[in-house]
Amino acid sequence: MRIEIPFIGPTYNGRSSKINGQRTVNLYPKLEKPGAKTPIALYGTPGLNQIGTKGTGPTRSNGVKFSSKLYFVSGNELISVDSSNVFTTIGILNTGGSRCELAAGRTYIMVVDGTDGYTYDGTTFAQITDADFPASPSFVSYNKGRFVVNKGSSDEFAISDDENPTSWQPLEFASAENNPDDILAHASTESDLYFIGSATTEVFFYSGNADFPYDLYPNGTMEVGIEAAHSLAQFSGGLVWLASNDEGDAYVVHMQGLTATPISTPEIEWQISEFTIKNDAIGAIYRQAGRIFYVLTFPSADKSFCFDLTPDGRDWHERKSYQLGRWRVAGIGYLAGKVICGDYDNAKFYKLDFNTYDEDGAVLERIRIAPVIHKTRKVMTFWEVIVELKTGVGLTTGQGSDPQIMLSYSDDGGETWSSELWETLGKKGERLTEVKWEQLGDSKERIFQIKVTDPVEVEILGAYADITLGDV
Repeated sequence: MRIEIPFIGPTYNGRSSKINGQRTVNLYPKLEKPGAKTPIALYGTPGLNQIGTKGTGPTRSNGVKFSSKLYFVSGNELISVDSSNVFTTIGILNTGGSRCELAAGRTYIMVVDGTDGYTYDGTTFAQITDADFPASPSFVSYNKGRFVVNKGSSDEFAISDDENPTSWQPLEFASAENNPDDILAHASTESDLYFIGSATTEVFFYSGNADFPYDLYPNGTMEVGIEAAHSLAQFSGGLVWLASNDEGDAYVVHMQGLTATPISTPEIEWQISEFTIKNDAIGAIYRQAGRIFYVLTFPSADKSFCFDLTPDGRDWHERKSYQLGRWRVAGIGYLAGKVICGDYDNAKFYKLDFNTYDEDGAVLERIRIAPVIHKTRKVMTFWEVIVELKTGVGLTTGQGSDPQIMLSYSDDGGETWSSELWETLGKKGERLTEVKWEQLGDSKERIFQIKVTDPVEVEILGAYADITLGDV
């Protein structure tokens, strides 16, 4: 009998791989439109195409667009990159290690590093020296012509003079004081300011009052805080971050307006709960090829998860660089039709590219571990396993000219695995290549894993097995 292996899906590995050990690494599931050959398929994530190096590295911020260029912090330098991939050093920061946040206004871009603040107007880079500038700001946002910063280790925030982050007034500050909760992160969306502490979030709106132009919404306090300040990321559909509250474990939320919706699964939350250090997580959101992705990386735990925020997505997969547990990207921005990102370990910058099938020459592994197959604990004899995917994808020469796919399987819930069994994906143009393995033995339950490491396009449609079912 032929059975369909439920091969396509997200990362669902949680507490017990024997129950559900699914993993999707450097592949993402995408729902197809009605009439497609398959309702859901797996597509390869983009590769990293190096476009230059700048600064001392590593990348310490996401990229922010200002005056037709994209700005990052690399090592202790604020740097810019233009649409022609020309990199320029703008100025030198006093720190070299902590995460930085940037915000752009009409005439200035501003940077904070947890210790100091800096401004750049397109001509002059300078540290903010105004005596009324708050100490130790870790976040900056821009709203209605004002730059907004938090005062370190407090519930206070301050606003700059109109369109001038070099000038601050002694009375232009307020507190997120409904709860005794220091501001750890904040963001601006349209007319609103979100101030997030360890257990609560308070949302202020622009009132235009003469004394102070922001007021707390009457129902603007929510019992959701932030576990990792720099996990906060923003897009047109709201805010996403690694959340916390007084109830227990960390989880990921999507905030729209005054509504916070959890988007992490119990399996993802289980994995996060096992990390010794969680508060160093960093987040970024980017849009590419019709998808919107939130990337959440845990540097100390050496792990990266990615959530598809696209309405027809809403699933998790993993990003992983070769010989690392995490994805090497540490900052992401968008400029002139390109997603540009910086490295966590050096001063390299890359274009995120679906037509690049490696990471700056390093192997880009595609891994899928399917759900457990079982038939009421009866013995299954596997005569043939067929994986349906795009074939004939070989390169003209070199590595990948005869691309291979590796199959392995586990009969004990993922504790041990068979040796890898290799089959060709088809040389260039060999579109009718069939990918199958024969005589794979007996088992009462089985988990299949496939892996592709050649630098070629990977699209997986499904999998099937021809089996004989025993009496016991």
